[in-house]
Amino acid sequence: RQDISVAEAYLEEILSKSYSPQPGTGSRKNFDDVDDYLNFPDGPPANESGTLIAGLSNYTVHIAITDGTNLGTVPAKRVDVTVTGPGGISTTLTGYRTDY
Repeated sequence: RQDISVAEAYLEEILSKSYSPQPGTGSRKNFDDVDDYLNFPDGPPANESGTLIAGLSNYTVHIAITDGTNLGTVPAKRVDVTVTGPGGISTTLTGYRTDY
């Protein structure tokens, strides 16, 4: 399903970033930590340069970052990526970025 593929791609991108805030932000292609995705605007799927992905204009991506989560004794940030597709059907994938 396309919605799952889009959510997986965004989640993989976000979880590959640093746990701790790094200096500088700017545009998405320069994001270097999970917190850079706070207040990420909802919109159709795009690559890191901001170019919309052809054929997916009827999908919307929403990203939510929740700080203050612990996995056992390890601090973590919860990342929820919700993709809403045609007909208003939403799929949410969740991952955790730990501080290690």
